[in-house]
Amino acid sequence: MANMTRHSNYLTISQRGKPIPYGGKGILREDGDTKYGFKYVKGDEVALRLIPELAKDRVLLQLALAINAPQTGLFSVGCVSGQVDDDRGHRDSGYIEFAINSRSAIADAKNYFPIFFHFDRFLHESNFPASTSFNC
Repeated sequence: MANMTRHSNYLTISQRGKPIPYGGKGILREDGDTKYGFKYVKGDEVALRLIPELAKDRVLLQLALAINAPQTGLFSVGCVSGQVDDDRGHRDSGYIEFAINSRSAIADAKNYFPIFFHFDRFLHESNFPASTSFNC
């Protein structure tokens, strides 16, 4: 039986950096979303639960809790989710950004590929059912 994969997983490399921390004052943007800025919440579940974007999305909150757990080598950088209504239809959309929690490890590209590889393998082995696009 052919694999009926409904997801795509892409690894993208960009030379553009993202300064952390980045600001945000809760001002409404043109796209209707609000940018609150970066909050370092690694290992701090109470602070994580106070992030407005996560208060609106239980599933995104669970993912952020897993990423920011004390035993992981990652921390979250930003997130948003919500419903989109446009000429392509109605759907849920969103993202969560994460970074490797090591100044020396983030400087070497060889540390990024295993994360992407194992995530892709997990999607395939679990027969991930949702029609989804991941951009790692």
